[in-house]
Amino acid sequence: MAVTYSWRLKTLRKADREISYSGSLETVNNYVYQTYWEKIGTDSDFLDEDGNPIQAIFEGATPFNIAKTYNPDVYTDYSNLTQSQILDWVMAEISGSEGYAEHIDYRIDERLDELRVWNDERIESGSFPWDEA
Repeated sequence: MAVTYSWRLKTLRKADREISYSGSLETVNNYVYQTYWEKIGTDSDFLDEDGNPIQAIFEGATPFNIAKTYNPDVYTDYSNLTQSQILDWVMAEISGSEGYAEHIDYRIDERLDELRVWNDERIESGSFPWDEA
């Protein structure tokens, strides 16, 4: 069984936020405070009816608390953010939540198992074992 996993960002939410940092009030422009994402499991050993590898998708949402995450020394302006950077943040939040990463993978694997069971062959009349050749 060759299952591979990939991630995709679906939606970001951003806003200007004020935060007290090192004793002064700062305005942070375009702070990404919410993400909506998918983790996709693909099993290339099983094909769907269209001949594509079967896939299972887990959809999630991860918020970011500015009071916990903002640091002006490493802050990246919104216009310079990359998908990889944001996904790293998401994965860090997920791995910091005990059991959540395992839950996500379990749900994906569970759905792939369901799809494998239903990955069947359609047999038309005339091809049944009792039909004469």
